[in-house]
Amino acid sequence: MVMKPRAEAKHLGEPSFQLAKGTRQIYINEHWCDMRDDDLRHADASFFEPLVQTALREGREEVGLKTSNIKRIFDMGGFVFTSVSKGIKRPLHMFAAEIMNEEDFDPFEPSTAQARWMTQGEFAKWGRADHAKILDEILKPLMAAFA
Repeated sequence: MVMKPRAEAKHLGEPSFQLAKGTRQIYINEHWCDMRDDDLRHADASFFEPLVQTALREGREEVGLKTSNIKRIFDMGGFVFTSVSKGIKRPLHMFAAEIMNEEDFDPFEPSTAQARWMTQGEFAKWGRADHAKILDEILKPLMAAFA
């Protein structure tokens, strides 16, 4: 399941499909807020949102993922992608979920224009190139696990 964000920065053009991703949060002053780079260096890690929770939250927001529809989760490890808005390389920790029912998803948030299932070939054609490379790497161990 991949998503296409709504175009917010018009100067960047129409967004391509991409993997669901987002910003990890940190608990500060009794509230959750987006982490900054400095938080990784200076804040106590006990206040960081667990990575799997970030993935589940972003999956719910961006593609309507329901935790009740997940059979199992695979920790796929760390990757790097290039931020479209800032043009800098960013770390990305990916998880994959085995879904019980491909049609059992909630509505996604308004920041997502579209969410849909794509094959690896379709994503290579219509998705972000850097995300397509990440998907290729993720699929190798997943294909072996389901062989």
